[in-house]
Amino acid sequence: MAAPLDQAIGLLVATFHKYSGKEGDKNSLSKGELKELIQKELTIGPKLKDAEIAGLMEDLDRNKDQEVNFQEYVTFLGALAMIYNEALLQYNAMKTDLELALESIINVYHWYAIRNPMDDYLSRNEFAALLKENAKPFLTDTLPPNTSVDEYIRQLFVKSDGNHNGRLKFTEFLTTLSLVAIDAHNRSHKQPGGHGHDHGHSHDHGHGHSHGPDGGHGHHH
Repeated sequence: MAAPLDQAIGLLVATFHKYSGKEGDKNSLSKGELKELIQKELTIGPKLKDAEIAGLMEDLDRNKDQEVNFQEYVTFLGALAMIYNEALLQYNAMKTDLELALESIINVYHWYAIRNPMDDYLSRNEFAALLKENAKPFLTDTLPPNTSVDEYIRQLFVKSDGNHNGRLKFTEFLTTLSLVAIDAHNRSHKQPGGHGHDHGHSHDHGHGHSHGPDGGHGHHH
């Protein structure tokens, strides 16, 4: 059974953080961190040569700061997912959690993209149906105050549609969902007990706390 969409997105975020905190900036991946992530989390990782990973790093690091930020990482996974989608279908037994998560996101995406019109893109209606039917908790958790679900979906669509052509390709879709997931993830840290009133004073959030190996998740269930 494929993981629900929000679980899959959560895993992409968690995998990034698992490696990004090891050296340098904890919100981006250094060359070493990216290499370790690729080799440990992707079946194809161990087959890639150092030079190929270095080449990937060059391609991914759009702003040339020698670090791969979350947006760059998601763009990479999206491209990888499209390339390896066929290959992944062929070797079922060996998939990693990250690959399973990517596969479930691709499956959901295609299931809606071919509806109406029948193409490989999500129209706004397809995007709305996908989120309402597959990502209820995700929408509820990330909904901004005083915004209706439909208005929120409209905002997400506009934000995702980078080239303003009124339809989303897979990478646009994946990037937006991931950024929203990060936003929700950051908010969950800022509101102990879940009753944060959004004071907006904590400019230095995230520094100094949550050194725990699991990033401080899983407290008080």
